[in-house]
Amino acid sequence: MGLPRVWQVLAFAVLVQSDQRHVPLEFEYSTTQLQEKVAELNEQGRSPVYLVHFTQNACADTARDLLSTNFCTKEEKTAIARRKLNTLKQRIASLTNQRRIFPR
Repeated sequence: MGLPRVWQVLAFAVLVQSDQRHVPLEFEYSTTQLQEKVAELNEQGRSPVYLVHFTQNACADTARDLLSTNFCTKEEKTAIARRKLNTLKQRIASLTNQRRIFPR
């Protein structure tokens, strides 16, 4: 990206929100592998999916396994990247204007 690390960190957290809430929540028991089941539910439009783990290690393992799952189309990923970049630019401009970190 070519920006100083401190600027990259500022863009890391991006607000993701929706006006819709999926209610009621559903419970389902399945013997399908977790990564496959999450991808299947996403394809069926039944996401977001809330997963419960009994240990922190199990949670970390699942998170690692899900990194290779495609949840977005290429166009959606491009839109997300653009939004992150715009957010970064706005934060940098705001900080520069307020002279908090980057004096002119």
